[in-house]
Amino acid sequence: MARSLALLKLPDDIQARIESSEISPTVAYEVSKLESEDQQRAALVQGESRSLTVARASNQVRQRRGTSPPKTRGLKQVFVTEEGFRVTVTASKKGTYDEIEQALRVALEEVQTRIRSGLQLF
Repeated sequence: MARSLALLKLPDDIQARIESSEISPTVAYEVSKLESEDQQRAALVQGESRSLTVARASNQVRQRRGTSPPKTRGLKQVFVTEEGFRVTVTASKKGTYDEIEQALRVALEEVQTRIRSGLQLF
């Protein structure tokens, strides 16, 4: 519903281009996020609207607004011990508990090596 309303707020000439299938509604929605009609038209011209994908339109909108791209969703799991220690496992990609277990085993081996070496935290 919000996307439909956003498309209705676009200038008439851009709406006509949507109706004639020159611009996809999803691309137009991304362009509608720009504040001024001039910026919206410029984004469509710069992106050669026929070959403008949603990803490219979104990227152009972010550049024109000066915002950074959204963070990629990966993995974050936090484990808390009874003693109050927090162990956090993060990855830039989604993973499984088997992969988390493997990462924790590698980390445990590193901790054990440091203990054997006499390394102190403080």
